[in-house]
Amino acid sequence: MALRHRCACLWVASWVAAIAPSAAGQLLPPLDAQEPPKLAPAPVPARPAWRVKRASTIGWLDFAVRSSFSYVAGPAGASATGGALVGLDEANSGSFGVFAYRYRFYGTVGGGGGGLEAEGAADLLIGVRGYVTSKQGPFARGGVVSYALGNERIAFSFVAPAVEAGYEYVDRTVGFEAGAIGGYVPGGIGRWDAEGESRDPGQAPLFGVFGTLILQPAFLRFEWRRLWPSDAGAAMPLDTASTSACVVLAQAFPLCLDVRSFAGGVHVAPSNALGMATALYAGVSLGVASGGTRYVDADR
Repeated sequence: MALRHRCACLWVASWVAAIAPSAAGQLLPPLDAQEPPKLAPAPVPARPAWRVKRASTIGWLDFAVRSSFSYVAGPAGASATGGALVGLDEANSGSFGVFAYRYRFYGTVGGGGGGLEAEGAADLLIGVRGYVTSKQGPFARGGVVSYALGNERIAFSFVAPAVEAGYEYVDRTVGFEAGAIGGYVPGGIGRWDAEGESRDPGQAPLFGVFGTLILQPAFLRFEWRRLWPSDAGAAMPLDTASTSACVVLAQAFPLCLDVRSFAGGVHVAPSNALGMATALYAGVSLGVASGGTRYVDADR
């Protein structure tokens, strides 16, 4: 009896061992039949903030209180004076794809030893931009430029249709552009006056160079322009140069020094002959500003 029981147990054990692998194979799918893990979809590139593939700007906005100093020397004599002014300066240049632009609206008003004093500029130019890389390339723009400065001892103003061409580099921390400008100043709408002696700067070709650099916390700007008025302009042209340097304190308060010079002939009464006159106009300002660069490249 015991022998029969032992044989039965051995038979059951061998039967279970025989069917176990096939049963396990029926319960578990083969390894090669398992589905691979699902991967997350690739992220969709963000659409550029300005809805174009490439775009950049160099911008500056400054509201400031300014002290000024002017020195004028002409055929009738020389004098120096100072003043106090408030002013607003907004300048921006940039590109949207192949479209390029530049504008500036600047104005100060105040007074001092030279009586009522004011200065202003308005430039608006549009054009095209090329790309050597996504951050740099040449540009060409056309439009109108203008400038005016005046008190009781000095006055200089002109308006001119103009074209300019140059090269710029803009990324998220640095903005730089430099170029040359050419235009024509019509007669009868401008003035050059030094100590009471004056001249119409119109009917004059205009040529100049310019440059701008913004690298926080600094903002630098330079321009030089020459006008050849029709009344002996080749012998005695009008030259203007302007330099401005700002350092932004505490990321919001620009301390700026600017210097402008003027040199050119004026008509001397009663002979109406041309005599040389020069002027220096400088100022220090402290204000509240917002400035910097912005750069977008959809491929990066």
